Amino acid sequence: MTQGSARTDLRIGQLNVAEGPAFEEFYEIFCEALPASERKPRELIVALATRSDYYLLIGEIGGRVMSFAILYLSDRYPIALLEYLGTSAAARGKGLGAEMFRAAIDRIGSDSLVIEVDSDRQDSGDLEMRRRRKQFYARLGARQIPGVEYRMPKIGADSPPELDLMVRPGGGRTHVTKDEMAAWIEDIFRGAYHRAVPREELARMIQAMPSHVDLIP
Repeated sequence: MTQGSARTDLRIGQLNVAEGPAFEEFYEIFCEALPASERKPRELIVALATRSDYYLLIGEIGGRVMSFAILYLSDRYPIALLEYLGTSAAARGKGLGAEMFRAAIDRIGSDSLVIEVDSDRQDSGDLEMRRRRKQFYARLGARQIPGVEYRMPKIGADSPPELDLMVRPGGGRTHVTKDEMAAWIEDIFRGAYHRAVPREELARMIQAMPSHVDLIP
């Protein structure tokens, strides 16, 4: 079911919901790795596995799921959204997250990867963890889009936290404009969350973004 990775003991492939044990192992990590306010319900995750515009990738070691990545692929723009990325608590710090990220890049080809990441603009009890997460993506080639105050739509009982957007450029892209970012956010809301983003909310999200952001240092 899989292809090899840089770690010879890690096998990465697409999740098949018919593989009962693998799905249960994946879902346990999914719930462990993400706060309830950011998790889609189980039935929606099952449905994503049947969609042509989604990849649900899992990483297995010794036949057990240890990591995962969920990708939404836009049919309108040359982008994909890294909607979720997680690793089993027992396997953290061993490079599995980076391997899953690289596998995601391989899957999307020349598209640019948009990443929703918890913001460190405000003080919080897990501020240092949020900063480390951003540094993790930055080491893998992603660039935070300054001035964007992004908030994903509410998908559960709790309101989601403030988020930032990062972009790992693909296809030779060297920059992103404010108008492009607005279009990308609209498409993410439509395709990944099945909602329209209110015009006033979109304007607020990108109000402070420069008209042009370089993606290559």
